[in-house]
Amino acid sequence: MRNLVILSPCFYPDASRANLMLRSASAHGLNAQLYGVGLTFFAHGADAQVAKLYDYMATAKLADLVLITDCRDVLFTAGFEEIVAKFDSFGKDLVISTEQGCWPPEPEIVDFFYGRSVYGYNYVNGGQYIGTWEYVLHCLDHLLTVYRGKHPGADNSQGWWMWAKMREELDFALDSECRIFQTMSGGASEHVAISNGRVKNFVTGEMPCSVHFNGNPNTAEPHREMYKKLFE
Repeated sequence: MRNLVILSPCFYPDASRANLMLRSASAHGLNAQLYGVGLTFFAHGADAQVAKLYDYMATAKLADLVLITDCRDVLFTAGFEEIVAKFDSFGKDLVISTEQGCWPPEPEIVDFFYGRSVYGYNYVNGGQYIGTWEYVLHCLDHLLTVYRGKHPGADNSQGWWMWAKMREELDFALDSECRIFQTMSGGASEHVAISNGRVKNFVTGEMPCSVHFNGNPNTAEPHREMYKKLFE
């Protein structure tokens, strides 16, 4: 039987910002581990979410599958079996979350991805993805080799994923129906409600396995309120 580990960058003085994410993962029997606690954070993710993650993963294989997630604004809403079954349904070694807004708003990226989802979840969100350990490590190595310091906006790893996708350098699926990952930016919160104890996207018809309150520092309160409704 395959196993899954969740890895989450937590570049804060302590791990308190990850508490709700960790509690939600534990409630569903998921193995979530933090890295970067107490280390310096550099903005936009290229260091914390690619370089430091690659170094962490390269030391030892911890599981067959790895799910990468932000720590301070995420809740898990399902366990191992559902997450893995949905991952397998894509038939890819990597599935990455999507959002309605494009960041970074490079014209090349906007033109390529716009309109690819009937639900409006057109663009990669690098804050959450799941894949085989080997392929995720390969992707991180590719992003560092090809894009670090060599491309406009080179400190933004979210752009790296989209450039690599549209240039067919990496092969991954976009979770544009929010089967596994639900981002909440760009008005997506209007698509989502709690139904029978689960979060449901009433536009796509899916019940995601995690909810990511991304893109806005004022999402702390909605994040806490959803945690209370789901777990308290």
